Amino acid sequence: MKRKNFSLVWGRKLFFGVAWPILLLIALSFIFKGGVPESVLSVVLLVLQMISQTGMLILISYFLFFYPVVWLIPTYYFSRIWGIGILNVVIGAYLIDAYSYLKYGIHLNPFVVKHFLNQAELMGEKIYLGIIPLVVITSILWSRGNGIWYVMQKKFMNTNKSWYITAILVSFVGTIGISFYNQGRQSQNIANVIEQFPIKLPLPDVEVFSSEAVKSNLPEDHLINIPKMKNFYPKALSCKGEKNFIFVVYKSFPEKELEFQGLGLTLANNYILKTSTENALHSLMYSFPVDKAFPHEGESQIVRVFQDYNYQLNLFSTTTDMKIEGVDYKGEIPVIKDWVKSYIESGAAYKFANFLYIDNDKAYGKSIKTVVDELSAKNLMEDTIVVVASLEGVEGSDNLVKSPVYLLWKNYEMTSINKMTTHYDLMPTLIQEALNCKGDIKDFSFGKNFLNKDLNNQYYVFNKENKPWIWIADKNLTFSLKDLDYYSKEINADEILSLRKFYYTFLK
Repeated sequence: MKRKNFSLVWGRKLFFGVAWPILLLIALSFIFKGGVPESVLSVVLLVLQMISQTGMLILISYFLFFYPVVWLIPTYYFSRIWGIGILNVVIGAYLIDAYSYLKYGIHLNPFVVKHFLNQAELMGEKIYLGIIPLVVITSILWSRGNGIWYVMQKKFMNTNKSWYITAILVSFVGTIGISFYNQGRQSQNIANVIEQFPIKLPLPDVEVFSSEAVKSNLPEDHLINIPKMKNFYPKALSCKGEKNFIFVVYKSFPEKELEFQGLGLTLANNYILKTSTENALHSLMYSFPVDKAFPHEGESQIVRVFQDYNYQLNLFSTTTDMKIEGVDYKGEIPVIKDWVKSYIESGAAYKFANFLYIDNDKAYGKSIKTVVDELSAKNLMEDTIVVVASLEGVEGSDNLVKSPVYLLWKNYEMTSINKMTTHYDLMPTLIQEALNCKGDIKDFSFGKNFLNKDLNNQYYVFNKENKPWIWIADKNLTFSLKDLDYYSKEINADEILSLRKFYYTFLK
């Protein structure tokens, strides 16, 4: 009986006095990655989740796996070996989950596990290097387990009492209570904290919390006045370009052949999502898959560059319903002819970016040709780029359609790019190549530079049913980027996980 009690007491010290603090330290990485909550209840939930999730793992490991076996085999050395073996599995899995969350912004799921196993297979014998952390943990738990616990017992704990079990259970109940509260309040801050930790409790939807009567009586979750990180989009970029721009955006290309079709640079294999006109325009301008979750209400990155470098921005449109943030509406399409004439006569030295939006099945070829001819007569077309695009396509799948883009751009006459491009690529390419802005495209865009000869764009990320999906062009494969409900060794899982991470980073 003494050996049994001694082994169980030592196990309790090892599990709750040594392993639990290690898990708490690992859990700090979730806070480091996910950020500090911005409301009172979300901070409370953060603390409760740290205690309950790590504590419940230890609690289950001790009472379900350690205690019954040691009760049957009450030897000191066996209990040490068995206990350390259990904790190696728990701590190792938690470490791998933390690595996944830090690198990809996602906790372990079947997709990530299969990816890691595939990576391990490719590494061959090098995978055994991963045993080193487990050897270190085993050495610490074996040699210092008693010593560490003794110090903690003297300073922090009383092993004769089970206060830590009470703390774990109270924290667990608290997390459930706040989760039910959030079914009524729908606080995004609380939802974000829930997503920070790996274990998601499958709580049922309780209708009473969704009723208006209960919602109105629930206490508010007050915000905390803490310094917030500045949103990374749009960025202030260092640029040297001096080009003028005319963007001609059709809702749908007219049946009549366009005035400059085939004369300049053509993106022949360009894709766009089948979506609303507004979302399609925003995806083109913001270079990002836009839907109801899109958080940015300000100007797009290219408009921000234009503003920073004192461009005059004008919108000429067949409808006043369509707006571009940061661009002033000047009138209907024909008005641009008067504007250009006035610009030339005034000898204005400022740069301009004119946006034309057309939704009435007309080409307005004469108006656009007049503008180009007048600029050409004054040699202004040398420094002017004309972009012609459509928000709808003519062929494709249920979600995606081809929608070519035409550009009049000096040094790119009679040129066709046949590799896959998307509407996300247009603005970042102009920012880098025409405006000569410094910086990585990934700092401000979901697109790529289509003039990069090494570009091999095989992915299109789009929103459907308020969540991101991905289309892999060369395999004609579509699956949910949020749920990651498909895996194959033939896909580049690392790049897909990186795209997913970037998508959700952008949404913060």
